[in-house]
Amino acid sequence: MSLADERKKIDRLNSEIAKLLVKRFEIADSISQIKQQNGLPILNKNREKEVLKKLTNVSDNNKYQEKIENIFIKIMDETKKAEEE
Repeated sequence: MSLADERKKIDRLNSEIAKLLVKRFEIADSISQIKQQNGLPILNKNREKEVLKKLTNVSDNNKYQEKIENIFIKIMDETKKAEEE
């Protein structure tokens, strides 16, 4: 295992994560349209809490749990911004 090999692994994961984020934003666009059609607000704090709660035991290593939650909070913030555009 070399530094270059490990960086290639990270690069592949970054690409996968970016593709998944694009899909997530596309679904969020669809949700935004549904919300607009039904007069629903963009912000749903209960849903955000639910999403974070589901992430509670995703990682086998609790050392990363807070970091994962922080990343998802940022993802949800960016999603809300995109929905408001």
